Amino acid sequence: MKQDNNLSGEHEERRKESERRSRKGKRRKGRVLIIAGIYLIFLGLLTLAGVYIYISLSNRSFRKAQEELERSWIENPADEDFSAVQAGDAIARLIIPKLQLDVIVVELAELDDTENLNRGPGHIPGTAYPGQP
Repeated sequence: MKQDNNLSGEHEERRKESERRSRKGKRRKGRVLIIAGIYLIFLGLLTLAGVYIYISLSNRSFRKAQEELERSWIENPADEDFSAVQAGDAIARLIIPKLQLDVIVVELAELDDTENLNRGPGHIPGTAYPGQP
């Protein structure tokens, strides 16, 4: 009987040790998951901050380009026949009150004229000008 008690005691100790290890493993996994979650949240916030900064800088440069176009528009308004229009010239003003949009339209050199598209919306060469059929 003493041997049976010894065996059951050893078995009980092993079971308790196994439970302790299991609890330690679960705690460790929990900590790892919490740290991973915090890391992912931090990355998300960092990405949002980067996007916000990019949009702010883009808007600032766009506004500056639009102000420059407006000054050139006031100094040299486009001809009614648009015969002397060159790439980069301001050719029209687009106002959409519901969208709170008020921009100067730029003549493009070609369809993928990135330089002028960065200044504002563009008119594609070879298509009708504003007010033309």
